[in-house]
Order: sequence, then structure tokens, then C-alpha cells
Amino acid sequence: MTFMEYGDYRFQTSSGRIRARAHGTRVYSRYQVSDAGLKVIARRCYKLRYLNARGCEAVSDDSLAVVARSCPRLRALDVGKCDVSDAGLRALAQSCPNLKKLSLRMCDLVTDRGVQCVAYYC
Repeated sequence: MTFMEYGDYRFQTSSGRIRARAHGTRVYSRYQVSDAGLKVIARRCYKLRYLNARGCEAVSDDSLAVVARSCPRLRALDVGKCDVSDAGLRALAQSCPNLKKLSLRMCDLVTDRGVQCVAYYC
């Protein structure tokens, strides 16, 4: 299993080195990872099964939708303290049927409706 750790700065300077074979990635809030960085990971690492973006407050529904479309094998996702809502969860639920673990701590825009959508599809 291959794991990577990145921040947006490294995406901009070495995005060619991000490999499709990666199965797990953790991005750090201290690097201020944003939608742009997470989209690069999702598009280049379509085999991702584990993704931890906890605390990356600039990550939103926009990049979550790209993760959902690009990484259908996703099994575990932590987007705690990210700017995601029910819309992002809906995209995730519809495209990632293997999702088994989802952390939404401090995601104030998520309601019961979004959680129910994930529970129904996953």
C-alpha cells in the first residue's frame, strides 16, 4: 500500500510526481490545502481508497465532487472541519458505494439529510 502526504505548495511544484498507484493520502491543514490541491490528488490518484483532509478549511463541495467522480474505490474519508455540505455528501454517496468510514467532525453545513444520503447509497 502506498501513502503520500502533501500540501498545495508541493502540488504546484511537483504535481507530475503524484502517482496513480497511491491508495492512501493525507493532506495537511498547515499547508492550507485547497480545492485546487485536492482536485490534483483526485484526478491523478484515481485508485485512492483512503483520504484524510481533516482541518483543510479551504476544501469544499467543489473538490469533494471531483474526489467522488475520480475515486470510486474510496473506502474511508475524513473531511472534518472542511467546508463541505449536503451537496458534497450527495456526490460522494452516489459515486463511492464502497465508502465505509466517513468523518464529518465540525462540518457545520452538513445536516441529517446529507448523512442519510450517504447511509442510503453506501
